[in-house]
Amino acid sequence: VAGLAVEAIHFIEGFAPVIQDSTPHLYLSAMPHTPSKSVLRTLWTHKLRHGVCFTPEQPQTWPTAVQVLLGHTSSIWSVAYSPDGQHIVSGSSDKTIRIWNARTGQLVTDPLQGHTSSINSVAYSPDGQHIVSGSSDKTIRIWNARTGQLVTDPLQGHTSSIWSVAYSPDGQHIVSGSDDNTIRIWNA
Repeated sequence: VAGLAVEAIHFIEGFAPVIQDSTPHLYLSAMPHTPSKSVLRTLWTHKLRHGVCFTPEQPQTWPTAVQVLLGHTSSIWSVAYSPDGQHIVSGSSDKTIRIWNARTGQLVTDPLQGHTSSINSVAYSPDGQHIVSGSSDKTIRIWNARTGQLVTDPLQGHTSSIWSVAYSPDGQHIVSGSDDNTIRIWNA
């Protein structure tokens, strides 16, 4: 029964948008695309004999994705786990940073806003207290990981988009890489 419940969750997560748009798609689109070794497929195959015939290779099992986090409104360019594994931070071209509970997938704070262009890189400090972000707006920002508030004024110096940011192992410095062909080291 537990296996069937897990498969039902995979099925709902994978096909909910299609089924919400049109209930018949449960039989026309969703069921024919379930993995060939799925318990759900085995239970429903006899009811779909005259339904859609889907001939390409079927996956045998469900994908290994445990959870899907939804909230950004545009491409996500960077993600990172907090050092304790409790949270995930994401940076997006929607100009927001989001902090998620890694277990539940729920947002921990309101979206962090301040960058004026795509956020290309995010990273946690080694102690998990801060998040650094690098953006196409040519700035680096440091955020309080618990409250989502800016810790200091934006770090400026790059003359083009920033594509990578990271903390030093001791948390005292931040390193950034940019389209301006420079790597810069900053005091954190």
